[in-house]
Amino acid sequence: MTAFVPLFICGVCTLLLSAALYILKFFKQSALNLPPGPFPLPVIGNLHLLDIRRQDKSLMKISEKYGPVFTVHLGFQKVVVLTGYEAVKDALLNTADVFEDRPAIPIFYHIQHGNGVFFSSQELWKTTRRFTIATMRDLGMGKHLGEERMVEELHFLIELIRSFKGGPFQLRFLNMAPTNITFAILFGRRFDYEDPTFLTLLRLIDEVMHLLGSPFLHLFNFYPFLGFLLKPHKMILKKVEEVCVILKEHIKESKESINENNLTSYIDALVFKQELLRGPGTHLNKPQLPDLGRHSPAPLNFPRIHKQGVDVLSRSDNQCPEQEQNKSNTLFHDANILASALDLLMAGTETTSTTLQWAILLLMKYPEIQKKVHAEIERVLGPGCLPTFEDRKNMPFTNAVIHEVQRFVTLLPHVPRCTSVDTHFKGYFIPKGTTVIPLLTSVLLDKTQWETPDEFNPNHFLDVDGNFVKKKAFLPFSTGRRSCIGESLATTELFIFFTGLLQKFTFKPPPGVKESELDTTAEAGFTMRPHPQCACAVLRQ
Repeated sequence: MTAFVPLFICGVCTLLLSAALYILKFFKQSALNLPPGPFPLPVIGNLHLLDIRRQDKSLMKISEKYGPVFTVHLGFQKVVVLTGYEAVKDALLNTADVFEDRPAIPIFYHIQHGNGVFFSSQELWKTTRRFTIATMRDLGMGKHLGEERMVEELHFLIELIRSFKGGPFQLRFLNMAPTNITFAILFGRRFDYEDPTFLTLLRLIDEVMHLLGSPFLHLFNFYPFLGFLLKPHKMILKKVEEVCVILKEHIKESKESINENNLTSYIDALVFKQELLRGPGTHLNKPQLPDLGRHSPAPLNFPRIHKQGVDVLSRSDNQCPEQEQNKSNTLFHDANILASALDLLMAGTETTSTTLQWAILLLMKYPEIQKKVHAEIERVLGPGCLPTFEDRKNMPFTNAVIHEVQRFVTLLPHVPRCTSVDTHFKGYFIPKGTTVIPLLTSVLLDKTQWETPDEFNPNHFLDVDGNFVKKKAFLPFSTGRRSCIGESLATTELFIFFTGLLQKFTFKPPPGVKESELDTTAEAGFTMRPHPQCACAVLRQ
């Protein structure tokens, strides 16, 4: 007992000293004219004000008091939050070069180590992004070839849904088609829905995305030094490694059989780029890849990658080819190839697939809207003419519904940025390296931009005459230099899969479930997912 008293006094003094230093630091920051915000508590900062699973909604609540630009402390980290269309637009469009970097988010840094397309920064990000956009374009995405693959995949999805004969099936089965489009880009072929590799990747992606929403994972991101006490990040890393084993095998196969005249996948393009920059080697004139089956995409060339010896899309304005080649040799290394493939696999499968689930769920919830979609499809397409992306111009209501689904569900609330230089923004000073959250939820639910932001209302995208109107505050894919590279692909997929399914089926709740009982609250993961539910698809005559 005698020894306990001095220890207790010492502990109290340490806490008081820590609190005093924390308060002193807070007032010092205030003197620099940083954005205002709630007073941070020692150690936890402002975490007591947040719903960890729905941080976006909590941050919107804080903005009601402190305005569209404010500071919060997430543990020991100071974060500037931007809310509302005007603030987010000014940052991401008008001062894009200041807010284009990514902070080192602990879980993603452990996975990617700063490589890839999504969580990289500076020259590595710019070069990898430009290469990825060019490669996806050459693979036919955003062109007629891409649409042909989607319509073909639509047939397989329709047959899968038809196999349930009007009985209940899990909404997650809708993931099959969008996922296979991404796999076709990544691997050069589609997979049968029963393929073991396909099912394994689907399972692992689903489990990782679910774990990314765990409160303990957020705790790890706030306090990475506590990682030894926490479990979710360890489970994520284990599952990601299982995914990487599959990717590494495909990368290895591509390296062993690469042929510049028959590049059929994103992995092929990455490997070819790496081999090209290494100089003449043994891999560039090998026999063509084996036939991947009747569902394989047609062989494609990549003239921008190999005609000039160096990809001109990767070249900075003030650099000669020799300088660029030396730099690219350091950028297209094995770790960046793997990370880039992993980014495309994870992000490319999750977003469109989850949006399609939401779309069917919401039409079951609002059958009167589903009837209007059916009526427009019958009028424009009829029963036998499958949709093309061009048809959206003649289908304003269907197009409005798809856009409203994306707005209403706020699928990806935010992905943090960080400032590349000291900057003044909206009258406040933000130091270099500060984490910044452009809160997309606050844009998609901005009361100054939407008549009924908290309601599912396709009229947000229709004028008084029923014509489609795209709104400036429609930013589900973000905007500016970091906007989603798969936006055009996702937009085309959503229209073709959604319209094609509604052309063939009427979607209803399972027996015994009323429309009013369907759960449209989000389950937080990496994205805002619908809770696991079932649907019934009745074949339309």
